[in-house]
Amino acid sequence: TAVTAAGAGVTTITLSTDDGAVTSYTSTGGGLVLGATMGTAVTFTGGAGADAITIGATTKANVMGAGNDTVTMTDLLGTGGSVDGGAGDGDILVINDVSSNGFNNPAGEPRVTNFEVLKLGALANGSYSAAGFTAIGQGNTAAAVTYTNVAAGVDLAITATSAETLDVTLADATGTADVFNISMNSKALID
Repeated sequence: TAVTAAGAGVTTITLSTDDGAVTSYTSTGGGLVLGATMGTAVTFTGGAGADAITIGATTKANVMGAGNDTVTMTDLLGTGGSVDGGAGDGDILVINDVSSNGFNNPAGEPRVTNFEVLKLGALANGSYSAAGFTAIGQGNTAAAVTYTNVAAGVDLAITATSAETLDVTLADATGTADVFNISMNSKALID
């Protein structure tokens, strides 16, 4: 079964009891948000809207389209699988439940392309290269995390309190006037 979401508004599918019957999702309107992880053999094709999906060990090529989209990865890509953030300028890649032991360099993975923002989800842990990303984001993680190869001028957004250590290493340690901005979405985060 092929599912197409059209219309000006954002379509949200939180859970489908027949998800195993779906072979593809296509977004042609204001955006499509999937609340559950797509099956590994399901294809997603995005449009101009702001789409949001979660993928596991996908074996399909998924292309997000022109909107500012969000893709959450819960596993390493399967054989033949890929994800393209599309033509937006604020596409977000969220690494969740993917240990850095197997996926420590998202920008160096040729099957993951066209993302500008790297965020770590609640189950991420380890060290991740932020090479090529223009912004990074941090919530509460499962263990200590490190961002490496962070370019000067890249901003860090902290979105949740965490008892874990967060380290950031700039790509060029010799800079004398580098700027690194940290924003927090709540006053409680600095208590």
